[in-house]
Amino acid sequence: MTLKEVHDFISHGFYDKALESMESDPDDLKYIVCKSRIKELNGHFEEAITIARGALNQAIMTFDNIAVINAISALAYGLWRVYNFEGALNYINQASDYFNKHDESIDYKIALGTLHNIHGLILWKNNNLDISLTEFSTGLEYREQVGELSPVSYSLNNMGNAYLSMGHLDYSEKYFQDAQKIRIELGTKPGIASSYNSLARLYDVKQKYNQAQEYHEKSLKLWKEVGNYQFIAKSYRFLGIHYLSIRDVEKANKYLQDALDLFQTIRNNIDYEITRNLLPTRS
Repeated sequence: MTLKEVHDFISHGFYDKALESMESDPDDLKYIVCKSRIKELNGHFEEAITIARGALNQAIMTFDNIAVINAISALAYGLWRVYNFEGALNYINQASDYFNKHDESIDYKIALGTLHNIHGLILWKNNNLDISLTEFSTGLEYREQVGELSPVSYSLNNMGNAYLSMGHLDYSEKYFQDAQKIRIELGTKPGIASSYNSLARLYDVKQKYNQAQEYHEKSLKLWKEVGNYQFIAKSYRFLGIHYLSIRDVEKANKYLQDALDLFQTIRNNIDYEITRNLLPTRS
């Protein structure tokens, strides 16, 4: 099983198949990083962080620079999810020690594309929007050189998120739609669901509430088909926020409570508390 095939399983939401495909070589650092990513995508953040730390220690001992960069990215993703931005940035800053400007390999470009993407996400969450766009754009360049379209779509979507946060709604819509087009062509349900969610949030900001509701519901439907409880819960939360926007407190409460139940099921305490604080009537 090649690493690209493992990535394809993950991008389609076939997490069990991805894990099964890696069983033949459980000590391969590339696969260990993928396992961390799967844990993170499914809301098991502390497990993801633990696995990534182990991969990083092992990569440093083997003097494999690309493996070190990949492990740092995986660790930064986990720390980003638990809002430990300072810790994530500290690791990302360490990654520069392992750069090799003479390395033109595909694996090196994949690693740098991923690193710049997570760096952009952390800066975006910290509201450093101009710098986050630079990081997303740099990551996009590497990913376009590699030619794997699913990562390209995530870079485009993240640029749309940054523009949405900046209030540049037309730019945001363009990047969201560019990402969505790729994902529909690839047939990656998690990606398409992510695009629906992004467009729904944009239409909420534009106060096009009927369109927003349609896309929120499409996103939820696809995440249910994938079976990813983390993003099903997030879809419930976004629907709750949507109904808060149109002052439908009863429906807002329902969807936020649905999100709370799922976050509790997967023991995602971070998102549980964020969601609990959104409830119009605290329980």
